[in-house]
Amino acid sequence: FEEFVGALLAEGPGVLNWLIEGLLDYLESGLQIPAAIADATKSYREESDPMQVFLDQCCVVTGSEMDFTKTRDLVDAFQFWIEESGQSRWRDRTVTVRLKDKAGRWRDPRTGKTFDAAKRSVAGYIGLTITDMFNARMVEARAKAGSYPDARTRKDIPDPDF
Repeated sequence: FEEFVGALLAEGPGVLNWLIEGLLDYLESGLQIPAAIADATKSYREESDPMQVFLDQCCVVTGSEMDFTKTRDLVDAFQFWIEESGQSRWRDRTVTVRLKDKAGRWRDPRTGKTFDAAKRSVAGYIGLTITDMFNARMVEARAKAGSYPDARTRKDIPDPDF
């Protein structure tokens, strides 16, 4: 034991230098999240909140009063997206509730803006649009299929509410 303590004391200046270097690095750069942890966290969040993934991948939040998307169009887009991603469709009511929950709170990572629920002649969302690329993909799929099935006519749709 005394040999170990002696060896440790002999390395004291080196250990102190190592600690100081680490402190300076921390003060300069802060804690860096390892890429593997960041990837795992992103994957977990995507798996646990499909509505957020839909908004990230298929919509743009402009925050503009000029941009209005009908709730029905967003529900149809979400149902198309979730089936396209290999998951089960949600009940329309669940999609509507989850969208409303995001309104005013969720910020688009690209624009930093939010969207709000609103009613013009129909219910919808101000400041939220479906991306042109996703909309084109959806229109093309509908054209190939003849039409896209309406979730309101399906009785076997599982409800993902927990």
